[in-house]
Amino acid sequence: MIRVSEKADNTAQLCYILRAYMDIQVCVMSSLANLMSTNQLVGVSLATVALGAMSCATELPERSGEASSWSTAYPGKADIYGEDSRRELNDPSVSEEHRALSDSVAMVFQTPTLIDVTEDSVIFSTKHMSDKQQAVSGHPLCESEAFAKQISPGYCSAFLITPQLIATAGHCVNGHTRCEQMGFAFGYALERPDEVPNSVPRDQFYRCESLVGRVYNPFEEQDAIDAQEYWYDWAVIKLDRPVTDHKPVVLTPKDERLARSEGVVMIGHPSGLPMKVTEGSVVVDSKERYFNTNLDIYKGNSGSVVFGAEDGRAHGIAIRGSGGNSFELVSDGAGGQCNQSKVCEAVGSARGCFGNHVLRVDPLRVFTREDLKLIERHAVVSNDDSTGSRHSFTFDEEGTVDVATVHLNAGARDSRGLRVLLHHDGQSVEVMTHPKDLPYGRWTASTEAFAGSSVEGEWVIEVINETEERYYVEWAQVMLGHH
Repeated sequence: MIRVSEKADNTAQLCYILRAYMDIQVCVMSSLANLMSTNQLVGVSLATVALGAMSCATELPERSGEASSWSTAYPGKADIYGEDSRRELNDPSVSEEHRALSDSVAMVFQTPTLIDVTEDSVIFSTKHMSDKQQAVSGHPLCESEAFAKQISPGYCSAFLITPQLIATAGHCVNGHTRCEQMGFAFGYALERPDEVPNSVPRDQFYRCESLVGRVYNPFEEQDAIDAQEYWYDWAVIKLDRPVTDHKPVVLTPKDERLARSEGVVMIGHPSGLPMKVTEGSVVVDSKERYFNTNLDIYKGNSGSVVFGAEDGRAHGIAIRGSGGNSFELVSDGAGGQCNQSKVCEAVGSARGCFGNHVLRVDPLRVFTREDLKLIERHAVVSNDDSTGSRHSFTFDEEGTVDVATVHLNAGARDSRGLRVLLHHDGQSVEVMTHPKDLPYGRWTASTEAFAGSSVEGEWVIEVINETEERYYVEWAQVMLGHH
């Protein structure tokens, strides 16, 4: 393994974050400007934004007809490092220890896409991964692509942390998919090499009951960017019922961290496929919030659990590979084009292949307390004040706060001027700054800043608008985790 020097890593990380920010802002805003007037921006869905980003990709310089490494053409973004290490759960090379760890893993899918729910089974669409890529980009996967003919009903991955709480990436919920649209399927994997499963038993299907914790605020955490740290990207979801036949993961203690070159194992659903096991190693271990690996992380692996290869404990959440754009167009050898996986030859090359981001599990530990209780207050409100609003909630329960979560169902033509604060017992904490997802309907943010405070008393959500643009709030909620 080629190691990345600390200086090289810092420079690459900062450049990557800033470049990603600029690319996304320019591409998306340019595409949206071509699609609609300013007054039409309020209702834009994330699907439209994704299409806008892809339309920018088509404006890139034409590639040669010969397939080449992604690291050669567009450095720094790839999902495969060296050889593709994704393996089926039933592959003979997967150890019994790693196979046992998969018991905690679930595929995340959108319930509106289900074909049927019977007394015995939950049945998925039989659309192949190649078909889905054809619909997105206008071109199928290349015939040489692994798993191209497997169906791919999922869009993210998740893992059980308590009998009724499951963790995933923050960007997998709210702006992308609302809680009531989220489904979780345990054990969605190939049992035989020639099998293409399109269902799971009904008792392995769970719904999202509530979102109890989430932090996802990319590009707005200036202190984190200045420190060359990646932004937080996690969510904890309460399932509609306790899980009795799968074991939660064991989170690593806070003071135990993997060092460079130590082995890691990721288990999840790349590209929404049946479960895959991927092995690799740590390549950057110096960051407080995350570590980098050479794991082969695809879109759909977001929310996958990353274990230590030796200790079998959960060390991280896979949050970013190539930014969801796992494929590049190449010649299909017959006068057309097809999509092939982007590849970096090795981590630490001069081309900027610095590995994939894995968020440390530190924010999840508070939700695994055996004595943690969750309580909430919410209100339906009517507000389109252009200057700001306050929403008050009173708790009379006794207890000590561990974590506080704010939920808003809100919207704004331009959310960059909005700030959301939570006030309690003389303390004020800004929980959302220029919230990225607010134009799409819902926003959730958690904070441990009130840890140790009394539950009792008034809690106030304050929305501050620093622009003249109007916004609306349909409902607001404070949820407290306490003991």
